[in-house]
Amino acid sequence: MDAAPVGRFYLCARLACRAQVLVCPDCDHGQIYCGHACSDIARHITLKEAGRRYQNGRQGRQRHAQRMARYRERKRKVTHHRSPAPPCDVLLISVPAIASVAPVPASSRPTIAWHCRFCGRRCSDLVRTGFLEGREMRNDVGRRANT
Repeated sequence: MDAAPVGRFYLCARLACRAQVLVCPDCDHGQIYCGHACSDIARHITLKEAGRRYQNGRQGRQRHAQRMARYRERKRKVTHHRSPAPPCDVLLISVPAIASVAPVPASSRPTIAWHCRFCGRRCSDLVRTGFLEGREMRNDVGRRANT
């Protein structure tokens, strides 16, 4: 029987998430996010920041002014949308939930099984926190201080 591979353990780099992630060596491509959702959100944030920096620069302000002048010329007027309708007043009845949870004895608690976040493959109980030698990514995220 093959021994389970040692996976890399890390925290998602998106500050609002910080999920604990385990990735097996086959799926490890230097990921720093827990999945596509967090990487898409982080990408959106960096693009928004880049756009903000560009708009605050001289060239960005000039091009924005030109674009708005073309828009006003095309529309011949600039108007605002009306305010949204106020929400309806609806009363919600809350019912308190009563839950009875019996404590689970320590002897019957399941043991933790480590699985890769991306493929679901079973990993060893031992984990590493660094990258494998020779498989580091080109960006500086996650690199050791002495390289």
